Amino acid sequence: MQNDRGDDIYSRRISIFEVILIALILLVSIGSILWVGREKEQQSLGPKRALIYHADKLLEEVGLEEDRFVRLDGVEMEIEVKRGKIRVARSDCPKQICVNMGWIKTPGQVIACVPNEVVVEIDSGDFERLDAVAY
Repeated sequence: MQNDRGDDIYSRRISIFEVILIALILLVSIGSILWVGREKEQQSLGPKRALIYHADKLLEEVGLEEDRFVRLDGVEMEIEVKRGKIRVARSDCPKQICVNMGWIKTPGQVIACVPNEVVVEIDSGDFERLDAVAY
């Protein structure tokens, strides 16, 4: 199909403005993806420790750099630290929900064992986090 001048209307050259606009959009998109990834990595590189509470009292601060097992006094519970992550490896609670929660490693993540009144929390340091979510 041709227009009045005899040019093919389906073949048109891209102007320099369009090339610059496309390049600018690509740069902004790639930059924002890298920025978000960098923030997430910085957040995961935050404080490398976990706080273990029993009945609202801080029992122990556990460094996550060293692999080890932590046994809590007065509670039949074993907590495992491995490669910067922490989990409840064994517990005597009836439903084993705390054990099934698995590993946590990001600041602000929590494992709670309600029957034993134990909370394991990755220290969030200076990072802001949500106190609650309402629907």
